[in-house]
Amino acid sequence: MSTVPFTVVPVIDLNNTVGALEIGVQISTFLFGILSCQTWIYYHRFPKDSIISKLLVALIWFLELGHTISVSHSIYIITVVDSDNPLKFISVPKSLDVGILFSAFIGPIVQAWFANRVRKLSGKLYVPIICWFLSFLRLAATIAAGVEALLATSVITYVAQFRWLLTFILAVGAAVDVIIAAALCFHLKQHRATSFQRTIKLINQTMIWTIETGLVTSVTAVVMLICFLAMQHNFVWISIFTFLAKLFSNSLLAALNARLTNRDGESEQNSSTFLDIMPNNYKSPTASRDRKARESLAAPYPNIAIEMSRTTEVKHDERARDDW
Repeated sequence: MSTVPFTVVPVIDLNNTVGALEIGVQISTFLFGILSCQTWIYYHRFPKDSIISKLLVALIWFLELGHTISVSHSIYIITVVDSDNPLKFISVPKSLDVGILFSAFIGPIVQAWFANRVRKLSGKLYVPIICWFLSFLRLAATIAAGVEALLATSVITYVAQFRWLLTFILAVGAAVDVIIAAALCFHLKQHRATSFQRTIKLINQTMIWTIETGLVTSVTAVVMLICFLAMQHNFVWISIFTFLAKLFSNSLLAALNARLTNRDGESEQNSSTFLDIMPNNYKSPTASRDRKARESLAAPYPNIAIEMSRTTEVKHDERARDDW
């Protein structure tokens, strides 16, 4: 009697594999829509920005477009093309691996831009250089991880072989976010002591915004790292990867669009941050100026009638805007 050959099909939980990946792709697509809206707002509201800023925004958007297409194609392959073959679930489509290469550039570029903010605010280079160096290491490591993912035959073997590399990438990314947020808050707090009341409010708003944006990216990276270390045999950590880069790009566009926009009579309320109105060589001029004014008014001028008038001239600092 002949025997019929059969194949043992592994038991796969679709909830934490395909289901998790679908949720991640949906979040990624939603965030890409927000990024596209922010990109349109940027080019509409800041047409006089420097060509470098405009090219940076365009580069980020096209990288995110490629990343979104890659992760969307991967979920289509898994849920439609390979839906009748559970054995294919042990590997991911190559398009998802291509998405790693797109995300390799997005995070480090955004972090380098925020590190440059620290340089402008502090006037010092040691913290930005550390951040730039770590971001470059992250870029190189992510490119290597993407290339190895393209060559890998299954997720299980890939994770087992390059667990240390993925851990390094996520840890370095979270560390850079924390360093940048802490440095910005530290230097903003120093400037707050010698600022006007209105500027103090802007500083407080900027500090809150800096902490929030830094926490979003760093906490998400830490959560992804925890899921990767604790649940390597499902796709939960991969689902977080599908939208992690979108958090970086949206934080960049949010920072650019949050600048002072009162150039055509619009309301200034909540439309600027301290980093946008502060020159690089910021020093509080109030003490010496007020002292000279008091001395001049207190000087004796007999038989002289003084007529005082006040003229207010508003100018927008195009140079500060171009620095972005």
